[in-house]
Amino acid sequence: MGRLGIIAAAVTLAAAAFAVEVVLQPGPTKGKDAEIMSASPNTNFDSGSYAQNLISNTSPPQEHRGLVEFDLSDIPSHVTINSAILDLYNRLNNPNEAFAIYRITASWDEHTVTWNDQPAHDGYVWASTVINGPGHYTWDITTLVQQWNNEVYMNYGFKVIKPSGNITGWPFIPSSDYPNADIRPKLTVNYTGNDVAPTSLGRIKALLK
Repeated sequence: MGRLGIIAAAVTLAAAAFAVEVVLQPGPTKGKDAEIMSASPNTNFDSGSYAQNLISNTSPPQEHRGLVEFDLSDIPSHVTINSAILDLYNRLNNPNEAFAIYRITASWDEHTVTWNDQPAHDGYVWASTVINGPGHYTWDITTLVQQWNNEVYMNYGFKVIKPSGNITGWPFIPSSDYPNADIRPKLTVNYTGNDVAPTSLGRIKALLK
């Protein structure tokens, strides 16, 4: 290749867009999530065994909600979010019920949040998945993450809610405090941006497009 060809190739490479995959699966120190229960409306479950649950299977009558907020600060603003997939694991029960993702619209503290002072959420279902047995389940929240990235909304996280409100058939979903790191809540984000290069190896992957 001649000198002009090398220069042209370098210019093309410099202008190329990189697709970067970021896997977020924080542990107890960096994770922010909480379970709230209607039957214990003034109780915060940030300590003891309940802290290991995002949603737990306990005796009725009560409704459970899981609150989750991932730190997206490592993703540059105003890039194209190709995909954002939430992965939650159900350990025990077989509810065969849909669980929906709702965007939280106000700040909250996992160490103090309770059912009675839970942050508000919007009325739009950003994603929904039926949980029908033990295993991994995924929700496609690409549109929601794109809206956060475009700064249309502030990122206060989301709630995992069973819209039916049925008090039976709850799953058992681990939180970021759960001892087994492989089944903690996980968000995999793939994004593309001009002149975006990988910042580290390991769980951040970059593919030249």
